[in-house]
Amino acid sequence: MPRRALGVCWFAVLAVVSLIAATARAQGFANQYQEKLPGPPDALPAPPKPVRYVMTISGGISLGAYEAGFNWTLLRHLKRHRAVAPGSDLAPLELVAATGASAGNINAFLTAVGWCQTAAFDTQETPSNNLFWQAWVPIGLDELFLGPGGAYAKDDGLLARSAFTDIKKKLAGATATAGRFDPTCRLPIGITVTRNKLGNLVLNDSGGSGPGLQIATQRFVVTMEAHASPQGLAFIERPRGCDDPAVGQYLHLPGAAGTQLPIETVLGLVEASSAFPLAFGSKRVNHCAHGDKRDPLCALESEAPSADAFFDGGVFDNVPLGLGVSLAMPRKPRACPTDHDLYIGRGQRVAANGQGEPVTAGAKVDASVRKRSREDDGIATGAANERVDIADRG
Repeated sequence: MPRRALGVCWFAVLAVVSLIAATARAQGFANQYQEKLPGPPDALPAPPKPVRYVMTISGGISLGAYEAGFNWTLLRHLKRHRAVAPGSDLAPLELVAATGASAGNINAFLTAVGWCQTAAFDTQETPSNNLFWQAWVPIGLDELFLGPGGAYAKDDGLLARSAFTDIKKKLAGATATAGRFDPTCRLPIGITVTRNKLGNLVLNDSGGSGPGLQIATQRFVVTMEAHASPQGLAFIERPRGCDDPAVGQYLHLPGAAGTQLPIETVLGLVEASSAFPLAFGSKRVNHCAHGDKRDPLCALESEAPSADAFFDGGVFDNVPLGLGVSLAMPRKPRACPTDHDLYIGRGQRVAANGQGEPVTAGAKVDASVRKRSREDDGIATGAANERVDIADRG
């Protein structure tokens, strides 16, 4: 077996050990604070609430190959414990969002495909035969570096994107495979990109009473949802009411609101986000920008189609933890309904129910979930009057 293949497999094995230990702690925490059914003292307790996870995958160039082994193993573990037997005291596990930066965006996309895939297709996979493996391991320097006189494309850098032709076809084919996905599956996804030129991020929390604060930025995010159906897996841009300017300027794509994005557009965004400077050239992305007249290709009357060059999404935020929080716990929950309980990395558990009341014991603080959970992410933002508990998971 090639050395790089062994690296992925060993990493996956180590991931299993650490994941089982972490899950045991999480389930013990959930069981400790589960609600009791009213009734006599010997009544059975209520089923534990699901332990919800947001997966945020950092960038790191070739580190993505090792992350891929971990992601594949993690998904199989989460899905195995997605449902529990009646009467079990184990908490079911649920993935509520996936985000990534740079190489991590590739794995975030693959995570959506793997999470929504049915158990029948899961059983056909092995550590060396799955989409994560196929996206990373067979592609090496021989395929990427064409050398002097090589057939480089105009948007290539030192390395050629032609190495990804086969895997892009496989991914497009997989998402279009009838019967491959659970029709009930939905998963929000966040992609980060960096634009070659500055844009303006407008912060206006005054209810529209003024022009707001304009900040120059090159950091952009695209948010979408993977929607499974009997025909395949579709990707749809999230409603504009979900936009949270605290995580960056949103890049909105052409097309009517709620329509399916072409898979070529989605894979193009993944390519743009993973375009590590010098190694790969920037990628032009069609989007909707502020315009003077109505254009049918864009959802808003004040927008018109535009195209700009974008590259590595990890330049300004290589661990988009805040973006993951915004997907799971939106600033405007009425305009963008979602679950409000989640587990998030770096040793903290952040939990609140839809009414903002504490659902676990621990050190109680009156603060924004986003502000507290993003302190490690270098993002300071505010949200209104949410009471949350933060407990150290060790």
